[in-house]
Amino acid sequence: MKYNFTDSLKRPSLCDIRIKQLKNKVYVCVTELKENPGGSITNNADELYIKVLKDFSLRHKDTVFLERYSHESYASGHCKENVSLVEFKDDATFCHHPYPLGRYQMIFES
Repeated sequence: MKYNFTDSLKRPSLCDIRIKQLKNKVYVCVTELKENPGGSITNNADELYIKVLKDFSLRHKDTVFLERYSHESYASGHCKENVSLVEFKDDATFCHHPYPLGRYQMIFES
């Protein structure tokens, strides 16, 4: 579904969001959209993550946050699909790790 958020420069932004619960974890996947008028999901991961937790009443320790880019992410449509796990640290920093596309597909496309 389409999901509105405000980027770090206070611009309206848009992404696609999918949420799925499996066992004791909630998987949240945000996908960059070419029609996003604001900042990217990657450059605004921290603001986006906090908003998602609040809007959907999720707990940090139970949530796996994924970022996805696909052919839907760019006007040219020329993008190889890729998914990253976004890891948020206790000191408010975060880092991105490659996430197996097959695992993403198993979670969200099954």
